[in-house]
Amino acid sequence: MKNNWLSKVSTSAAKFAGKAEFTIKKNSPEILLGAGIVGFVGTIVLACRATCRADEVLEFHRRKIKDINDAKEIADADPEGEMSYDIEIYRQDKAIRYLKTTGNLAKLYAPTIAVGTLSLACILTSRNIMQKRYLGVVAAYNGLSAAFEEYRKRVRDEYGEGLDKHFRYGTTYEELPVYDENGKKTKEKEQVEKTETEMVIPADDSCRFFDSSNPNWDKNPTFSMMWLRGQQNILNDILHTRGHVFLNEVYDALGFPHTPQGAVLGWIDGEGDNCIDFGLYDPNKESVRRFVNGVDNTIMLEFNHDGVIWDKI
Repeated sequence: MKNNWLSKVSTSAAKFAGKAEFTIKKNSPEILLGAGIVGFVGTIVLACRATCRADEVLEFHRRKIKDINDAKEIADADPEGEMSYDIEIYRQDKAIRYLKTTGNLAKLYAPTIAVGTLSLACILTSRNIMQKRYLGVVAAYNGLSAAFEEYRKRVRDEYGEGLDKHFRYGTTYEELPVYDENGKKTKEKEQVEKTETEMVIPADDSCRFFDSSNPNWDKNPTFSMMWLRGQQNILNDILHTRGHVFLNEVYDALGFPHTPQGAVLGWIDGEGDNCIDFGLYDPNKESVRRFVNGVDNTIMLEFNHDGVIWDKI
């Protein structure tokens, strides 16, 4: 019975220790950063205290140097030479005094230097841990993104663009009657994709709706399309001139708010399609035709970004 109790206590203690170790490791960047900040505050306090005491050390040093210089002057002024002060001994005495003062100041500021060094080490270690974690997340995201794009490609190749959009955004279709050239309703019906305003974009998706809520939208779809294509051309010029463009910069140009993903996703000159494309030039896209023809006042912009570029610049 006693052994069972000890075994349970030992197991519980081991679990608690393992959980505590994981929690500390998980939060180590925040812990180290906090320690570094506290350490730098302590460094400032210690430096102030040491500086106040340093005045006493320097004042004592000045008095000792003055005593040595006075002794040298008295010896040199003695006409009979009874009070001699050899020049080499004089220089040694001054050198010893400077070395002692330097040692005293070093001891005085040693705690300040030690705490400051440890604080800097904590902050740098925190940064290195976060950098490693960031690179791991980037690698995982790139792997998932590549797998998802490959999946979408297979869907498009086998089932077409329509079903790809349906599976991705949950689009639906409605049956509308077909009219002949005289405007009379026929028995035929056609399936038409419902307006994109009814679609829901996933929170982590880079696509955006361009509609009347955007300050750059115009009720004339031709003007809106011209403006969008103009912004696309400008951004492509920036891409080929500077070498990279982040997705948030595209959002800025189009009047959309920033996103956390937009800070790391973007385009690299010479990679991928080697251009920034909003999906405006595909005549086979039903959404583009409906927007240009004035059927819909909304168009979904699908950006062909190259994935995470933060680590490639």
